[in-house]
Amino acid sequence: AVSGAQPRQREELATLLWGDADDADARNSLRQTIFLIRRALPGAGVDYLVVRRDSLALDPANVRVDVARFERCVTEGTLESLAAAVDLYRGDFLQGFGLGEPGFEDWMIAERERLRGVMGGALARLLARHTEDGQLDLALEVGRRLLALDPLDERTHRALMRLSARQGHHAAALRQYQLC
Repeated sequence: AVSGAQPRQREELATLLWGDADDADARNSLRQTIFLIRRALPGAGVDYLVVRRDSLALDPANVRVDVARFERCVTEGTLESLAAAVDLYRGDFLQGFGLGEPGFEDWMIAERERLRGVMGGALARLLARHTEDGQLDLALEVGRRLLALDPLDERTHRALMRLSARQGHHAAALRQYQLC
């Protein structure tokens, strides 16, 4: 789903999901899973899955993926789309989900870190925009969310110190300095 319309090779998916199985068993498990997915979808999945001999993809015209929407909002880069992206990000990618397959876990962790970086970039852009626009309360809120994502981000700590000082909250600026 995260790949969007980009087809994934069946061999790649079989290895990712059944890495400990031999190749024939992994491919067979993938075939069975595709069969079950298609059976569960309306119209045998014709409108949702693009199944080829060597590859598999989702039909982007009929399948909405929150990760794709999140990334589109960030790429658009308007104040409204960045705010929408921040609202869409509700935690780490596939938080609480695991398969126990080392290949899948490695992929999931890499994707989680990539998306966390995209979120950090979106928050940093929002922080700068709100600061430039003089919306200091919103900037502080975004800065705190950015620090929740990366508590060691010194640049954000400094921004929060400056914002607190601009609002005349010198004790808050000093607390932020101590936190940093």
